[in-house]
Amino acid sequence: MQQRVGLARGLAVDPEILLMDEPFSALDPLIRRDMQLELLELQRRVHKTIVFITHDLNEALILGDRIAIMKEGRFVQVGTPQDIVSEPADDYVAAFTQDIDRGRVFTAEYVMEEPEALSLDADTPQTAMQKMKKLDRSGLYVLRDGSIAGVVTYGDTADLAAGDGSDLSAIVREEYPTVDPDKLLYEVYEECSSGLPIAVINDDGEFKGVVDPLHVFAKLTPDADETEGASAADRMASQTAGEPEVQEVQQ
Repeated sequence: MQQRVGLARGLAVDPEILLMDEPFSALDPLIRRDMQLELLELQRRVHKTIVFITHDLNEALILGDRIAIMKEGRFVQVGTPQDIVSEPADDYVAAFTQDIDRGRVFTAEYVMEEPEALSLDADTPQTAMQKMKKLDRSGLYVLRDGSIAGVVTYGDTADLAAGDGSDLSAIVREEYPTVDPDKLLYEVYEECSSGLPIAVINDDGEFKGVVDPLHVFAKLTPDADETEGASAADRMASQTAGEPEVQEVQQ
């Protein structure tokens, strides 16, 4: 309660910038988490710039829009949480971030690709295969009148094309996974289990991008660059087989 009162006193004078020097360090983990969430909610309401000093990088990643990591009194890296974790400036920062749960840092928007799509009226299985090869994708979404009608995979189009089929609608899968752009990757595991590309759709229903399940798992593993860069042929093979493929500033 003293921490809550201290936070209220700081906000009561309506400062332009609020400085918080390790305010939650003496709290037990459950109360500390509650206070972090309460601070985030307050910041959303009052829109204050907050300089928050902590020795806990996880806390910085939860609270900070931008993080400054210091060593021996000097900034060694300043950036977003995603920048800090994915592109550490030196060995010190890399060691500092190596045990971080990356699934709670990166969002679907961070790993999504352009929302390239097929037209249900204009495309055929043959043109769908060509576009997937060109874009290095294992599946593409199909639009009808500007809205998503479903998704097709390379394996399905190959089977239909081999049988001289020309009607793309015959292989459109109308059930497909979707996520919000702000959804953290650890919350996307269930959608990844389908093996289908995941449609990123915002609150207005706009089709903003596509997340490849392989890119999700690669981003969660720092040393899996070769997985993230897997070829389209590898992903298409999976689809054909049907297998799921610190200091911080808030503004």
